[in-house]
Amino acid sequence: MKGSIRIEPATTLNELVVADQRFLPVFTRLGLDSCCGGSVTLREAAQHHGLDLDALLAELRRT
Repeated sequence: MKGSIRIEPATTLNELVVADQRFLPVFTRLGLDSCCGGSVTLREAAQHHGLDLDALLAELRRT
């Protein structure tokens, strides 16, 4: 189901997890809360956690 969602900076964590549970281990490893904090976008999550947005997007696209 991964192909049905675009992995973009404005995509929320929840949108990704609902589309495909395989994103959960990546979020867990990086300390990203896809449950209670899942309404944040990938851009916001990367900024908040000091992650490189481009690297995060690339990793999620490989997942």
